[in-house]
Amino acid sequence: MLDALGEWTSQPYLYARYGGTSPRRADAHHASISPYGPYQAGDGAQVFIGVQNEREWAALCADVLGRPGLAQEPRFVRNSSRVENDAELLVMLEGALAHPTAEQVTVSGREVAMGAIPGVGQHTDAIRAEFAPKATDSTKDQL
Repeated sequence: MLDALGEWTSQPYLYARYGGTSPRRADAHHASISPYGPYQAGDGAQVFIGVQNEREWAALCADVLGRPGLAQEPRFVRNSSRVENDAELLVMLEGALAHPTAEQVTVSGREVAMGAIPGVGQHTDAIRAEFAPKATDSTKDQL
């Protein structure tokens, strides 16, 4: 659990340490990635958009915003510039999502895997087996 918390807090720490300021409060949005977070579709339901790289940004501009050239505009060409202009980007996204339903905005042909929540310890043995040292011919002699 401590390892997970360390990983979870590393991004805000590194952002503050090397960026010179603490990350802004961003509710379910991301403080240093834009666009990233829940956005409202035309039917009032929310869709989650998370752009992690420039290829995804170019696809979002072309396929969702209908503005392929936007990907190369200086205000939005890099993630850092999109974060600086996040408020303007939010207006564009809300405008593009104002009419389609959430169902129309989700990526077609991909089914979200939403299985049952595993019970406590349900997968412990399988996970431990993945990390157990494998016996090789040279280690078998030592056993």
